[in-house]
Amino acid sequence: MVPRNPETPMTRSRLTLLVTLLVTFGLSGTAVAGKKNTKKAQEEPVAAPAPKKVKTNLPGDATSKSFGQALMSSTIVEFEPPGDGGLTFMYESFTFKEGNVWQAAAYLDAGDEVMRCAESGTWTIDAAESASTAPVNWTVTKTDCPMREAGKKGRALMTIQDDGDVSVEYR
Repeated sequence: MVPRNPETPMTRSRLTLLVTLLVTFGLSGTAVAGKKNTKKAQEEPVAAPAPKKVKTNLPGDATSKSFGQALMSSTIVEFEPPGDGGLTFMYESFTFKEGNVWQAAAYLDAGDEVMRCAESGTWTIDAAESASTAPVNWTVTKTDCPMREAGKKGRALMTIQDDGDVSVEYR
């Protein structure tokens, strides 16, 4: 047996015990940390759900469906619906959207004053004459345009030109 030295505060057995405890706790901490990191690495980010596809009612034939898709990809600019009591009412931009809805930016020109406004509503098409021509019907369901009201209907033969412009022939 080794005599105890009063200047050495720790014995060899205490030192061994201390080192063993430090190593044990150190390794278990690393193991726990490793598990956390591994778990995080295995988790995949949650993707946002895809937006629901909006159903658009079109005639069942392929020609009408082709026209409808082309119409929804177009924007009609600067067209004037017929007769609004001598005032000029002009759609600056008119877009047909999925779900058979449309929206338009417009203005009413009263000669000395131009009033900007917006309209929106619903639309349908009749059987298409070709992939670029079909009769289109629309109804105003919401308007903030002066002297215009919801319920107004429009009907025109629309032709989508090769350059993307749309010609409108009222019926």
